[in-house]
Amino acid sequence: MELPELFVIGDSISIGYGPSLESMVHGVFQYGRKGGALDPLGDVVQGGDSARVLDYLKQLHEKRTFHPDVLLVNCGLHDLKTDRESGEKQIPIGMYERNLCEIARTAAQLCGSMIWVRTTPVLFARHRKVKTFDRYEADVDSYNTVADNVMAAEGIMSADLFTFTVKLGVAEALKEDGVHFRPVASRLQAAYLAGYLGRLRAGED
Repeated sequence: MELPELFVIGDSISIGYGPSLESMVHGVFQYGRKGGALDPLGDVVQGGDSARVLDYLKQLHEKRTFHPDVLLVNCGLHDLKTDRESGEKQIPIGMYERNLCEIARTAAQLCGSMIWVRTTPVLFARHRKVKTFDRYEADVDSYNTVADNVMAAEGIMSADLFTFTVKLGVAEALKEDGVHFRPVASRLQAAYLAGYLGRLRAGED
Protein backbone atom coordinates (compact mmCIF):
# COMPACT_ATOMS: atom_id res chain seq x y z
CA MET A 1 0.00 0.00 0.00
CA GLU A 2 1.39 3.39 -0.99
CA LEU A 3 2.01 5.77 1.88
CA PRO A 4 0.22 9.14 1.98
CA GLU A 5 2.37 12.04 0.85
CA LEU A 6 3.44 14.78 3.28
CA PHE A 7 4.82 17.91 1.63
CA VAL A 8 6.48 20.75 3.59
CA ILE A 9 6.64 24.40 2.53
CA GLY A 10 8.42 26.42 5.17
CA ASP A 11 11.16 28.81 6.18
CA SER A 12 14.63 27.91 7.42
CA ILE A 13 13.18 26.66 10.72
CA SER A 14 11.54 23.85 8.75
CA ILE A 15 14.88 23.16 7.08
CA GLY A 16 16.31 22.71 10.59
CA TYR A 17 13.72 20.22 11.80
CA GLY A 18 13.13 18.65 8.37
CA PRO A 19 15.66 15.77 8.40
CA SER A 20 14.49 14.62 11.83
CA LEU A 21 10.84 14.94 10.83
CA GLU A 22 11.46 12.90 7.69
CA SER A 23 13.06 10.17 9.78
CA MET A 24 10.30 10.24 12.40
CA VAL A 25 7.42 9.93 9.90
CA HIS A 26 9.15 7.15 7.94
CA GLY A 27 6.68 4.33 7.36
CA VAL A 28 3.73 6.65 8.03
CA PHE A 29 4.16 9.32 5.35
CA GLN A 30 6.17 9.74 2.19
CA TYR A 31 8.09 12.94 2.94
CA GLY A 32 8.78 15.73 0.47
CA ARG A 33 9.48 19.45 0.64
CA LYS A 34 9.83 22.55 -1.47
CA GLY A 35 13.16 22.40 -3.26
CA GLY A 36 13.67 18.78 -2.26
CA ALA A 37 12.06 15.39 -2.72
CA LEU A 38 8.75 15.32 -4.61
CA ASP A 39 8.96 18.99 -5.65
CA PRO A 40 7.57 19.15 -9.21
CA LEU A 41 9.03 22.63 -9.77
CA GLY A 42 12.57 21.97 -8.53
CA ASP A 43 12.45 25.28 -6.68
CA VAL A 44 14.81 26.54 -3.98
CA VAL A 45 14.35 24.98 -0.55
CA GLN A 46 13.65 28.20 1.35
CA GLY A 47 9.92 28.91 1.60
CA GLY A 48 10.35 32.65 2.08
CA ASP A 49 7.59 35.12 2.89
CA SER A 50 3.86 34.69 2.32
CA ALA A 51 3.94 36.32 -1.12
CA ARG A 52 6.58 33.84 -2.25
CA VAL A 53 4.69 30.87 -0.80
CA LEU A 54 1.50 32.01 -2.50
CA ASP A 55 3.26 32.39 -5.85
CA TYR A 56 4.75 28.91 -5.48
CA LEU A 57 1.34 27.37 -4.72
CA LYS A 58 -0.19 29.11 -7.71
CA GLN A 59 2.53 27.65 -9.94
CA LEU A 60 1.81 24.19 -8.53
CA HIS A 61 -1.91 24.68 -9.16
CA GLU A 62 -1.21 25.58 -12.78
CA LYS A 63 0.64 22.29 -13.29
CA ARG A 64 -2.44 20.27 -12.22
CA THR A 65 -0.25 17.33 -11.17
CA PHE A 66 0.55 18.19 -7.54
CA HIS A 67 -1.83 16.57 -5.05
CA PRO A 68 -0.17 15.65 -1.72
CA ASP A 69 -2.31 14.16 1.02
CA VAL A 70 -1.04 16.59 3.64
CA LEU A 71 0.50 20.02 3.08
CA LEU A 72 2.47 21.41 6.05
CA VAL A 73 2.85 25.17 5.56
CA ASN A 74 4.61 27.99 7.40
CA CYS A 75 5.52 31.57 6.58
CA GLY A 76 5.92 34.55 8.88
CA LEU A 77 9.52 35.09 9.94
CA HIS A 78 10.38 36.67 6.60
CA ASP A 79 7.15 38.65 6.45
CA LEU A 80 7.79 40.43 9.73
CA LYS A 81 11.35 41.45 8.90
CA THR A 82 11.63 45.16 9.74
CA ASP A 83 13.88 47.59 7.90
CA ARG A 84 16.08 49.23 10.52
CA GLU A 85 15.96 52.68 8.92
CA SER A 86 12.40 52.96 7.60
CA GLY A 87 10.63 50.65 10.04
CA GLU A 88 8.78 49.04 7.13
CA LYS A 89 7.89 45.36 7.21
CA GLN A 90 8.85 43.07 4.36
CA ILE A 91 5.16 42.11 4.17
CA PRO A 92 2.83 44.46 6.11
CA ILE A 93 0.43 42.63 8.39
CA GLY A 94 -2.65 43.49 6.32
CA MET A 95 -1.04 42.06 3.21
CA TYR A 96 0.09 39.04 5.24
CA GLU A 97 -3.53 38.39 6.17
CA ARG A 98 -4.67 38.63 2.55
CA ASN A 99 -1.87 36.35 1.39
CA LEU A 100 -2.73 33.74 4.01
CA CYS A 101 -6.38 33.75 2.96
CA GLU A 102 -5.34 33.07 -0.62
CA ILE A 103 -2.75 30.48 0.46
CA ALA A 104 -5.46 28.59 2.36
CA ARG A 105 -7.88 28.67 -0.56
CA THR A 106 -5.24 27.68 -3.11
CA ALA A 107 -3.99 24.84 -0.91
CA ALA A 108 -7.56 23.51 -0.64
CA GLN A 109 -7.46 22.89 -4.38
CA LEU A 110 -4.13 21.06 -4.19
CA CYS A 111 -4.17 18.71 -1.22
CA GLY A 112 -6.23 16.47 0.98
CA SER A 113 -5.60 18.63 4.04
CA MET A 114 -3.41 21.56 5.00
CA ILE A 115 -1.79 22.06 8.39
CA TRP A 116 -0.54 25.50 9.35
CA VAL A 117 2.58 25.73 11.56
CA ARG A 118 2.63 28.78 13.84
CA THR A 119 5.69 31.03 13.57
CA THR A 120 8.42 30.31 16.11
CA PRO A 121 9.84 32.73 18.72
CA VAL A 122 12.70 35.18 18.23
CA LEU A 123 14.96 37.03 20.64
CA PHE A 124 15.33 40.65 19.54
CA ALA A 125 18.47 41.40 21.54
CA ARG A 126 20.44 38.52 20.01
CA HIS A 127 18.99 39.03 16.54
CA ARG A 128 19.91 42.70 16.44
CA LYS A 129 23.58 41.96 17.10
CA VAL A 130 24.03 39.83 13.98
CA LYS A 131 21.41 40.95 11.43
CA THR A 132 21.06 44.10 9.31
CA PHE A 133 17.28 44.12 9.87
CA ASP A 134 15.14 43.56 12.94
CA ARG A 135 12.62 40.99 14.10
CA TYR A 136 10.52 41.89 17.14
CA GLU A 137 8.94 39.49 19.61
CA ALA A 138 5.73 41.55 19.57
CA ASP A 139 5.47 41.15 15.79
CA VAL A 140 5.70 37.37 16.09
CA ASP A 141 2.68 37.53 18.41
CA SER A 142 0.77 39.89 16.09
CA TYR A 143 1.45 37.90 12.93
CA ASN A 144 0.60 34.64 14.71
CA THR A 145 -2.72 36.12 15.86
CA VAL A 146 -3.59 37.11 12.29
CA ALA A 147 -2.67 33.61 11.09
CA ASP A 148 -4.72 32.00 13.87
CA ASN A 149 -7.80 33.96 12.82
CA VAL A 150 -7.35 33.19 9.11
CA MET A 151 -6.84 29.47 9.66
CA ALA A 152 -9.79 29.23 12.05
CA ALA A 153 -12.03 31.00 9.53
CA GLU A 154 -10.84 28.67 6.74
CA GLY A 155 -11.24 25.53 8.88
CA ILE A 156 -7.52 24.70 8.79
CA MET A 157 -5.73 22.96 11.65
CA SER A 158 -2.78 24.71 13.30
CA ALA A 159 0.23 23.02 14.86
CA ASP A 160 1.34 25.31 17.69
CA LEU A 161 5.09 25.10 17.27
CA PHE A 162 5.39 28.54 18.87
CA THR A 163 4.02 27.48 22.27
CA PHE A 164 5.85 24.15 22.16
CA THR A 165 9.14 25.98 21.57
CA VAL A 166 8.46 28.51 24.32
CA LYS A 167 8.07 25.58 26.73
CA LEU A 168 11.52 24.32 25.74
CA GLY A 169 13.01 27.60 26.94
CA VAL A 170 13.57 30.12 24.16
CA ALA A 171 16.95 31.40 25.34
CA GLU A 172 18.33 27.87 25.61
CA ALA A 173 16.77 26.64 22.36
CA LEU A 174 17.85 29.52 20.11
CA LYS A 175 21.26 29.98 18.54
CA GLU A 176 23.18 33.23 18.89
CA ASP A 177 21.38 34.78 15.90
CA GLY A 178 18.16 34.87 17.92
CA VAL A 179 16.01 33.17 15.28
CA HIS A 180 17.41 29.72 14.38
CA PHE A 181 17.47 26.75 16.72
CA ARG A 182 20.13 24.51 18.17
CA PRO A 183 20.07 20.91 16.83
CA VAL A 184 18.53 19.44 19.98
CA ALA A 185 15.66 21.95 19.82
CA SER A 186 15.12 21.26 16.10
CA ARG A 187 14.86 17.53 16.85
CA LEU A 188 12.31 18.18 19.58
CA GLN A 189 10.31 20.41 17.21
CA ALA A 190 10.34 17.55 14.71
CA ALA A 191 9.10 15.15 17.39
CA TYR A 192 6.24 17.51 18.23
CA LEU A 193 5.18 17.77 14.59
CA ALA A 194 5.59 14.03 14.01
CA GLY A 195 3.31 13.35 16.97
CA TYR A 196 0.78 15.85 15.64
CA LEU A 197 0.85 14.25 12.19
CA GLY A 198 0.64 10.76 13.67
CA ARG A 199 -2.51 11.66 15.58
CA LEU A 200 -3.98 13.15 12.42
CA ARG A 201 -3.19 9.98 10.49
CA ALA A 202 -4.61 7.74 13.21
CA GLY A 203 -7.82 9.76 13.22
CA GLU A 204 -8.22 9.25 9.48
CA ASP A 205 -7.66 5.46 9.57
